Amino acid sequence: MRCILHIGTEKTGSTAIQRFLHGNVERLQRERIYVCQSAGAPNNRRLPAAFMDEDKIDDFLRILKHKDLKARRRWRSKVLKSFEKEVAKARKKSDVFVVSSEHLQSRLFSLAEVSNLAEFLQPLFKKIDVICYLRRQDQMAVSRYSQALRAGHVLGAPVPRADRIFQGHLPPYFDYKSLLDRWSTAFGQSSVHPSIYSSSQLVEGNVVLDFLQKADMGIDAHDMPMVVHANSSLSPEAQTVLLGMNKGLDTVQKTDEHRRQYRRLVKYLDENAQGVGLRPEKSEAWAFYQAFESANRAVANRWFNRDTLFDEDFSRYLDVKPEINAKEVATLLAGFMLREKS
Repeated sequence: MRCILHIGTEKTGSTAIQRFLHGNVERLQRERIYVCQSAGAPNNRRLPAAFMDEDKIDDFLRILKHKDLKARRRWRSKVLKSFEKEVAKARKKSDVFVVSSEHLQSRLFSLAEVSNLAEFLQPLFKKIDVICYLRRQDQMAVSRYSQALRAGHVLGAPVPRADRIFQGHLPPYFDYKSLLDRWSTAFGQSSVHPSIYSSSQLVEGNVVLDFLQKADMGIDAHDMPMVVHANSSLSPEAQTVLLGMNKGLDTVQKTDEHRRQYRRLVKYLDENAQGVGLRPEKSEAWAFYQAFESANRAVANRWFNRDTLFDEDFSRYLDVKPEINAKEVATLLAGFMLREKS
């Protein structure tokens, strides 16, 4: 049985792919394609969490509230045993086993982590194909800004200032050369299949159809339900509300009530303040993108047989940032407070 291992990256339509897969489980099974359930659904997030170094913790593991390392190891063992049983069951009626989680890209930053995952998966399958999408770094940063604020992070701008964060090395989240190096080292270069996330380069401009073609599943999905735009952005004013709240909560010992109220705020803003979020000035976006010029060129040469990895049209950005509407920020806060009191 062949394994399709979809690793993201984040902000490249992973949610749409996952909703399609899990929304069409029965149809896909009739085509002898099995969609992983044991590692979580629709995002198989338990798998990357199980292979994170033990000295690391993220929001997902924090929710599990493991009291100590022994508890975390017991949980990991349970996840992996459940996965192995599911693969054994699927092998009886399926030719393809699909795993999808963008957190494979955004959590497994070391070669050791990815190699441990490979050592676990390779005995279970005859062949493993690793599929990932690469998005221009400035676009990826802008797209994830609302998501990061929803998660409680304090980010001062949609794109980080290169002179403040790089300090001689590229941040692994945006470094596609390091990403592809560690996955090809662990799984073999012929097993890794990167693609560019751009509507002009996707099959019919649709990431789900593109994924199915890249995965070589041999199915026509035009008559199957799918969600292409699965995640939404918040307006600049809503982002400002969350940023202010995150800064405030950063100074206090957060309680469960803080967290519940924060989730209600995020829900309120999602319902009432969607829109095109903050964007950097054109010069800021270009400076951030240029920090990856050498790494991107290496990826373009090795994996795409060309010199330039991405389209370098930056016309979507303005020369000056638009001002935040302070009145709208106040209106959003007042609306949420009134809802809380009702």
